[in-house]
Amino acid sequence: MTKKLIGLFIPFLFLAFSGMAGEKTVTAGKWSFTYDTESGFWKEMKWDGVPVSVNPGNLAPFFWGPEWPTGKPEVKPGLFRYLDTLIPEEYRKIPQKAESIRLSGHRWSVSDSTLTLEYEIGKYKVADILNFGTGTDPDLFRRTWELSLRSGAEQSFFFTGPQLNMPVVPAGNYFFPGQLRYPDNVTVKPVAGLGANGRAEGPGYSTLPMLLEQNGLCAILFGDPLKDKSDMQIVRTGGYAMVQYNFKSYGILEPGEKQVIGPAYFKPARKTLREQMTKGIRELYRTVGLSVPGNRPEWLRDAVIFNASVGGSSYSKPLTLGGFHAARKELLPRVRALGFNTVWFRPVGEVIPYHPRDYFKVNSAYGTAEEYRELVRAAHDSGMRVVQGIVPHGTNAASGAVRGNSPEALIVDKKGEIPRYMAFDYMSPEWQAYMKKVAVFFAADYGADALRIDLADGSYPNWRKRDSFQNGLVPANVPAEWWKAELKKRNGRLAPLPYSRASLPRRKGGLEMSRAIREGLRSVKPEGAVLGEVQYAPYMTENDVIYDKELCHYFLRGVSWCNSLAKDSKVNWVQSLSHRLEQQEYVEPEHTLRLRFTETHDYTKTVQIVGVNAARAATAMNFILDGVPMVLQDFDEGNGEFLRRLIAAQIGRA
Repeated sequence: MTKKLIGLFIPFLFLAFSGMAGEKTVTAGKWSFTYDTESGFWKEMKWDGVPVSVNPGNLAPFFWGPEWPTGKPEVKPGLFRYLDTLIPEEYRKIPQKAESIRLSGHRWSVSDSTLTLEYEIGKYKVADILNFGTGTDPDLFRRTWELSLRSGAEQSFFFTGPQLNMPVVPAGNYFFPGQLRYPDNVTVKPVAGLGANGRAEGPGYSTLPMLLEQNGLCAILFGDPLKDKSDMQIVRTGGYAMVQYNFKSYGILEPGEKQVIGPAYFKPARKTLREQMTKGIRELYRTVGLSVPGNRPEWLRDAVIFNASVGGSSYSKPLTLGGFHAARKELLPRVRALGFNTVWFRPVGEVIPYHPRDYFKVNSAYGTAEEYRELVRAAHDSGMRVVQGIVPHGTNAASGAVRGNSPEALIVDKKGEIPRYMAFDYMSPEWQAYMKKVAVFFAADYGADALRIDLADGSYPNWRKRDSFQNGLVPANVPAEWWKAELKKRNGRLAPLPYSRASLPRRKGGLEMSRAIREGLRSVKPEGAVLGEVQYAPYMTENDVIYDKELCHYFLRGVSWCNSLAKDSKVNWVQSLSHRLEQQEYVEPEHTLRLRFTETHDYTKTVQIVGVNAARAATAMNFILDGVPMVLQDFDEGNGEFLRRLIAAQIGRA
């Protein structure tokens, strides 16, 4: 082969180095990475000549449970604290089983600067895929982890809590931006301050990256938050240090299948910690695709929302107002006169608002479908947009049987039963398609401009196995005859889960359900929007606006069970709030839009907790802050003039 042809082919070759003892170093751009060719343990990683990972303690590159074959963490991460409440009893007491770690293969792809390290660990296979620079960002390190069973395995196994480890120099400083409480949300801490065996963990469930200052560099670190919940921690162990990317992933590992975890991101730069926090985090989010919907309607930024039930106040009997007709005659004129430009009607579906049975019928206690259409038309005629509540959890199997849903759309809980409530699986393609159809109906038939998605974060974990219910037993909480008839159609066997693990409905399911509902709405209303009832920033990737429950609970209502902020000094309270609001701008996807409120229909009145004047002050703050202010039905009583002036100032400011 000529030298010219060799030059053309080299970028597309995978170079394999199996069975070579010692160490190997690969380089790509500013990156170099050295690893042990027998164990696969990291030795050193450099960026621009500076060590960013060193491993003199020979720390394992990853952990996972419950057997913890590569080592068991001395302290369970906070992210994993309540895992036992989510998993079946049979998996809770599996003992640790340490195994030797052998690197069975290592491949370097020149074309995309990717090193794949393949391990054999007892009955398991692991592929640790390390990418040194992407096409859009050559300075970004990206890591993906794959777990499977070795060839010949005939039995499935449970797995939980993967942690991707990155050994680091036990020096320098770390910071978790976006925390709630002062002084933690401004204090940069030394790694050495963790002591010999200490640890520090960032707040879980959201993106909330970690910043690491070492050797003249500052790096941004976070784990992908779009499949499972994740967080970051830094650990000192035996005089050494490592960063851990924790993923709240769990499920059944089946023969012939693999579990994919991550990516985990590491982005170093010759910048200060302040520069990385204020600019670098959002730049990294854009690079990896953590961004809000690009077609969010402009009207939403100027919305001022009144949250109401057509039946009446949530603090009194549900029919004190009287239904659709009374809401049109009494509620709408009052709301419009106060200056609100958007009205949110809580669910109006058949039977009970948050226990939907037939999504295509209204609750007859409120009136007829035509009366509801008249209510929506009247709101539009008065210049207001309408947000309609939608409840995608589906209630229970009996309601699903009435609707014609299949058993595959249901969740199987940790006991092998069907839940009594919130029984439908947000990750089910069938159920997503059904709720998308409901969204189309709400927009086309009722005229809704936006949908508020109840429990948008996700559904329960789904523990359905390949052999679930093959013994002919009827699970709890299903109509027995319907269940038997449905299984008979399937020769006694339900289809396997159409996704890889039980945990995915908790985060990815919520995101996919929000996307399906939004797509359905916007197929009819191109300027439609969805409001997700969820706190965490990753959900902004599929929703137009999400809640700010932390602002409401921790700061504005002063509820003591939330945390000690309620008992803090006034100085600390102000410091906590001001720094939290500033950093919220940096640690969330750019253009994140929050719903600002002091109470919802799920809570006790704020007035009863803090008094009238404080409740008014909290409401005024919600109007001043960036976001979408919302006022709950009943707060207008006795506060009409206050609200009128507040809304006039808000609209004038817009």
